[in-house]
Amino acid sequence: MQYAIQYQHRLWEGKLKAGDVLLSNHPECGGTHLPDLTIITPVFVDGESTVAFYVAARGHHTDIGGQGITSMMPDPKELWQEGFNVRSMKIVDNGVFLENDVRKALLAAGDLPGCSPTRRLDDNISDIKAKISANQRGILLLQKMCADSVSPLCTVT
Repeated sequence: MQYAIQYQHRLWEGKLKAGDVLLSNHPECGGTHLPDLTIITPVFVDGESTVAFYVAARGHHTDIGGQGITSMMPDPKELWQEGFNVRSMKIVDNGVFLENDVRKALLAAGDLPGCSPTRRLDDNISDIKAKISANQRGILLLQKMCADSVSPLCTVT
């Protein structure tokens, strides 16, 4: 997970604001295997514009499209054959869930030769929203910890 967050931090440094959320599942970007979608949210403390922390949630999705109907097909030779894959995608912008963009991206796997889109689109969306909510809870707890603490971890430099 730390590599997924480090990758996104380098890619988005200075570009994120409170209310933004990212999605990634690409193995070159800290992902495990494609059905494990990672949702990464920056945490800001005391109104600062610099990211103090990141919270992340990773969970397995039963279907993300591709050549087969499982996440462990033996035949693919290329990553795109395994379904939805993304290095980095902003899925919440300033607190607004970009549901149409996420749906479009999940369905795009079906545009590739021999592949199908996700067959569980509404489940994918619900699971992503659950991870976004889990991250929001983590943000609230970290911000509370910083408000109650004089910890140097809570000081943005």
